[in-house]
Amino acid sequence: MANGETIAEHRLDAQGADPLMLTGVNDQNVQELRSLFGIRVVIRGDELILSGAQSAVEHAIPVVQHIIELSKLREPFDV
Repeated sequence: MANGETIAEHRLDAQGADPLMLTGVNDQNVQELRSLFGIRVVIRGDELILSGAQSAVEHAIPVVQHIIELSKLREPFDV
């Protein structure tokens, strides 16, 4: 995270998503999102919480929204 960059938190509704497909085996999808975007990903119930540098969170949001939609459809995918 760059010096002085704003920290952001964004919550996404994952209700109806398949939890295993969403997180991946051994949380592989969550770990990959952390690695790719440099953000923190927390799952609480039916909610995904993304936090980190504002620009990183903003870049991750559409990707995570797509993952949630695929998980709801039970469509296999790789992050």
